[in-house]
Amino acid sequence: MKLIQLKDKKKVAIKTNNNIKIIDLDEILFIEGMNTYSKLVIAYKKSSIVSLNLKSLENLLLPLNFVRCHKRYLVNLTHISEICNKTGCILELDSTHKLPASREGLKRVKKALGI
Repeated sequence: MKLIQLKDKKKVAIKTNNNIKIIDLDEILFIEGMNTYSKLVIAYKKSSIVSLNLKSLENLLLPLNFVRCHKRYLVNLTHISEICNKTGCILELDSTHKLPASREGLKRVKKALGI
């Protein structure tokens, strides 16, 4: 996976099978860790699997509006629409995506959002 800067847009190049996908970072809703692989959930598109673990992606994307909210998830801060504290900590991204957040993860999210 490689970051690409094109004018005002930041994109990421992801190798999948025999192809290379170019994805706008703003379109990534969240990333789910799956042992040595990670799943990128992309708005309005099919998810992509990359052969990098979540820690590697966290190191790469931390300065770019991504925060570790849970041991299995990195969330794109620009897509959080609501933070719910009723039954544990939940980050709502849209009507179909809700992510768990650990207590420490919620602190990191709030700090990054300035709240």
